[in-house]
Amino acid sequence: MQERDYTLDEFRNLFEQVRKMGPMWDTLGSMPGMSGIFPPDQDSEQAFLRIQCMIDAMTEAERRDVDLIDEKSCGRIASDSGTEPRDVAQFVDAFKEIRALMRQMSKMSMWARLGMVNGMGTIDGLAQGDE
Repeated sequence: MQERDYTLDEFRNLFEQVRKMGPMWDTLGSMPGMSGIFPPDQDSEQAFLRIQCMIDAMTEAERRDVDLIDEKSCGRIASDSGTEPRDVAQFVDAFKEIRALMRQMSKMSMWARLGMVNGMGTIDGLAQGDE
């Protein structure tokens, strides 16, 4: 991973790849930062379609830079995606958490990344950039 920003287009592509993996898809909700994306009462396939619709309703600039999304944008995205503005805001906040984790992971060694993926790493370890 390079040290750069993680965009919503990349996130959507990654989601599509993981979704094709089958059972692994169902474990995503337990990963750090993902709890805001997967409502507990919604199955993973419905959650993916909901997220996909929200991302598709965003402008290209918003997908490149999620920080451009404000309250007015949330209303437009919600209207275009068939969701509620609070759902869009919650997704954007969760994505910002994930982006921060991705930035921290980009500073970690390959071994530290593997340890985190295998459940051996911790959020505290990420914050320190442990190797």
